[in-house]
Amino acid sequence: MPSRHYVTGAFSSHAQRLDDETYATVLDNIVVSCVDCVLVNSGQMLLGKRSREPQPDWWVIGGRMLPGESFETAAVRHCRRELSLEIPPERFTFLAVASQVFARRAQLPQENGCHTVAVTMTTELTDAERAALSPNDEYRAVAWRDISEVATDGNLHKAIRDLAADLIRRPAAL
Repeated sequence: MPSRHYVTGAFSSHAQRLDDETYATVLDNIVVSCVDCVLVNSGQMLLGKRSREPQPDWWVIGGRMLPGESFETAAVRHCRRELSLEIPPERFTFLAVASQVFARRAQLPQENGCHTVAVTMTTELTDAERAALSPNDEYRAVAWRDISEVATDGNLHKAIRDLAADLIRRPAAL
C-alpha cells in the first residue's frame, strides 16, 4: 500500500540552501524528517558504511526529506543520489518509523548532535539493479548481509537490527 501523502492547495516549495551557521541553528531547534531505504535482494539487505556523522558506521541509505516530497519520492531521490539507481516510486513500501537522537552531527558544532524522525521504505531489487548500484562518497563501503544475521548482529546499531527484524516479521505478500 502506498503511503498517504496529502497536498492541500497549490503548494510549491520555497526551500533554499542555508548557510552553515543558519543551518546549525535550525538543527539545534527542530527534529529533521528523513526517509531511509532498506534495499533487499535474495534474503539479504544492503548496508552502507557511512563516511560521516551522524552515524559513521554501518547504516542504510537515506536522508532528509525535501518540502513537498512523498516518502516514495524521497526514497527515489536517495537511491538515485547515493547509489545511482533508478527505482520507480510505486515499488517502495512502508517498513517502519523511528525517532533517532545522535550525539554528533556532520555540521558544526558537531557535538550539538541532532534528532531525526526516519520513515523507512523498502523494496526488492532485481539482480541487475543489485549488480549496477554505485555508491557515492557518502559511503566507505557497502555490503549485502543476510537479513537474519543483521537482526542478531550485536555489532550493528540497534536501529539496523530492528529494521532487519521488521523485514523478517513482514507478511510475504508485501
